[in-house]
Amino acid sequence: DPSSRRSLLRQLQALIKRTSNKAAQTSTCVLILLFSLGLILFPSYSPFRRGPGDSRDGDRPTGGNGEAAGAPAEAGGERCP
Repeated sequence: DPSSRRSLLRQLQALIKRTSNKAAQTSTCVLILLFSLGLILFPSYSPFRRGPGDSRDGDRPTGGNGEAAGAPAEAGGERCP
């Protein structure tokens, strides 16, 4: 019946008002807004990406003999064209 549903809804609303913490809700909202703003301002930021001058030999493609492409051949060794 509608009056019992209304009464139950009021009890639930009263329970939520008693248990909710406005300070926690506000700080969570602010944190989410700041995080979203950071994603908008720095969409491609990656803390794990290396800079342009920080190249290592392991990053270069290797030829069929395991040498880095473009690396000088060993003394006495021949390079395949």
